[in-house]
Amino acid sequence: MESRLIPYQTRLRMWPVLGLCALVLGAQSTSAQLLMSHKGMDAHQRECVRGRYANIEIVSNDPAHFDGERLELQRLVGQVRAVLSFNCPQITRITVRGTYRSRLFFAGATDAAWNWRILGLYAPPPGA
Repeated sequence: MESRLIPYQTRLRMWPVLGLCALVLGAQSTSAQLLMSHKGMDAHQRECVRGRYANIEIVSNDPAHFDGERLELQRLVGQVRAVLSFNCPQITRITVRGTYRSRLFFAGATDAAWNWRILGLYAPPPGA
């Protein structure tokens, strides 16, 4: 039902971006700057590429933050976007890596073309 809210052409363009997100976010970061916290989630900036794209990691104390409607995750990413606009003034895309207990649970992105709505995949690791 949610996919009806996103135009077909946008959904077609979204898949390569999400695939790229999975590749980019797969590497571990050695240093990440804490940007802010919100309801049990800490947002860390991993990098800002050419002032247009940012990679962030959300470390959560509850994997449920990455599943379902993700309202609190959306709020946190919106706040992070406001903070990042100072360091990356022309930001158009943010990729998100969501972890719980140092294990990847979520990979996604938000983009200006999508009205900053976060799109992603919730995939808890086996045995989680």
